[in-house]
Amino acid sequence: ITSKVRIGDINAQAIYKVQTTDIIPYARNMSHLNEYQQKYNTKYLSMIELVLRTEAFYFSYTYDITHTFQRLQTSPPDFHSTPFIERADQRFVWNRYLLTQLTSNRAAARFALPLIHG
Repeated sequence: ITSKVRIGDINAQAIYKVQTTDIIPYARNMSHLNEYQQKYNTKYLSMIELVLRTEAFYFSYTYDITHTFQRLQTSPPDFHSTPFIERADQRFVWNRYLLTQLTSNRAAARFALPLIHG
């Protein structure tokens, strides 16, 4: 996410809408790919970029928007002390697969920020 706009608050917690994104590749270049792989890499990259340009991605740094307000109000205190990505309702986390490797490292999991699409 390279830019965002604050769209409102829930329980005095800021909710943001994604404005722009940037894709950061794992590899510095694509020279290790054959022609067939490069073709499909370009195709899939353009598909991801198209989806990321839709205006329906939301997140919060401090509020779990993957659960209902009621669920959050009735959850035990230890639920709220769990990192967002671990307690998030996975049905609504759009980027859950992308965060899999990051969340497998407990120290890095705190940097994982669930996005919802809708």
